[in-house]
Amino acid sequence: MTNTPHTEPTLQDLATNMQNLSANVQELSIKLDKTAATNDQLKTELDRSLADNDRFKTKFDRFNDHFSNSRKAMQWVVQLAFTLIASATLTVIITAIVRK
Repeated sequence: MTNTPHTEPTLQDLATNMQNLSANVQELSIKLDKTAATNDQLKTELDRSLADNDRFKTKFDRFNDHFSNSRKAMQWVVQLAFTLIASATLTVIITAIVRK
């Protein structure tokens, strides 16, 4: 076995390591800034989507009200039509009976 001598780090080694760490911190800082900008964009898009969703919900509620009103009106028209048919039928029957 060969023994390699263990050398202590020099000031130059420490300075190089500090520079490397500083560069890594700068890279992480840039990435963090980009992430924050992306986060802000996503928040803006989410806010816009929520506003669109609220507008859609309002329109949908109005449509439901309109549809409900139309359905009720159609029921009234159908009831009126059957009532008129029944009245006309009774009128014809009563008239036929009374004339005999």
